[in-house]
Amino acid sequence: MLCSIEFKAENLYKIVLLGEKLSEADRGFKFLQDFCKLGKESWILTENYKEAIAFFRNSKKETIAEAESAEE
Repeated sequence: MLCSIEFKAENLYKIVLLGEKLSEADRGFKFLQDFCKLGKESWILTENYKEAIAFFRNSKKETIAEAESAEE
């Protein structure tokens, strides 16, 4: 017996867009893991700590500077 589930084209489109956003976020996080030498659980080794903190502080300053509004 087959299960006849139907999906609306609109919902499938939303799922595809969400999947693309998730892939982009995963790539960004993977970059941060590699660049800052983060472990699987996002732990930072003691010898990499200062470098990682400096990187994230700088990234935060740049992001705030690029924001177009106070809310953003």
